[in-house]
Amino acid sequence: MDGPHPQIRQVALELEERYQQELDRTAHSRFRSLSDVAVVATLHHHYALFTGRAIPASTGCATSTSGLRTRPIGSRQWR
Repeated sequence: MDGPHPQIRQVALELEERYQQELDRTAHSRFRSLSDVAVVATLHHHYALFTGRAIPASTGCATSTSGLRTRPIGSRQWR
């Protein structure tokens, strides 16, 4: 999900030290691949949770539109 991902500095530094090779490979990859490490959206949060530095919680989510008319791909009708 796009949006802000608060992080704990010490957790980020620990991840950089512990998984340096994997993170470097992802950072220097010209194209994204399935073997890339999703640090901000996934790894940081799970690592912090599993090491006792985060707590499970849920968040609400909402979407909005810009007011522009759209149409489904392949459709000739505008909404």
